[in-house]
Amino acid sequence: MKTNLQVNKNLALMQKLRDIINKYDPAGLIVDGVTPEDEYDSEIKNILDNFDSSIDKKQFASYIHSIFKQMFNEDIAGPVDKYYNMASEIHDLFVKKK
Repeated sequence: MKTNLQVNKNLALMQKLRDIINKYDPAGLIVDGVTPEDEYDSEIKNILDNFDSSIDKKQFASYIHSIFKQMFNEDIAGPVDKYYNMASEIHDLFVKKK
């Protein structure tokens, strides 16, 4: 069973991930703040559950790109290179967390 401290840390990490992903808005879903801020929570949970610190940032960008291709489609997800900066920020966040 998770303690309140663990739950709060996970919620804080999820919010940081949400902030990063919403900033980049890789699927173009957030328009003028109208879309709910939790729009990408399914993708965030997938990233949280499967992060592997042994992969480099470029591999991590490919992994995140594959999540967005699966959850949306290749046209909406766009090219993998648009995920590099976002993946780098997320990777740094996870590595810093340890």
